[in-house]
Amino acid sequence: GDGMAENAAIDLTAGGFRLPTDAQWEYAARGGNPGGSRWGYAYAGSNNVDAVAVYYDGSPPSTAPVKTKAPNGLGFYDMSGNADEWCQGTPYSYYRSLRGGAWAYDASYVTVNSYNNSSPSNYNSYCGFRVACN
Repeated sequence: GDGMAENAAIDLTAGGFRLPTDAQWEYAARGGNPGGSRWGYAYAGSNNVDAVAVYYDGSPPSTAPVKTKAPNGLGFYDMSGNADEWCQGTPYSYYRSLRGGAWAYDASYVTVNSYNNSSPSNYNSYCGFRVACN
């Protein structure tokens, strides 16, 4: 609401930390190797949603401690489920994308290829972020 988040732009040449782009997030979630056997998994690290994702399965919904499920091929945890992760959509887009799904969604929304667009001022208890470093 102060205009800062809405006007943020990505600078891929700058040092420091930032949100990953959609493409970078998906590359990491899929395990990093487009030719590898894990690239085709529906969820980050497996085709078995229960092995790698915290999602709404009828039990009382809430986030879970990090690393309660198996990691993906790059050793990253919770890229499917637990909390949506903010990503930078395009370099100068007002909207950001939410990737990975969250504990509040069913299994069909925690796949590595699902995403939603949202304004930077939209926040809730099931959104988080993962940082990238140039």
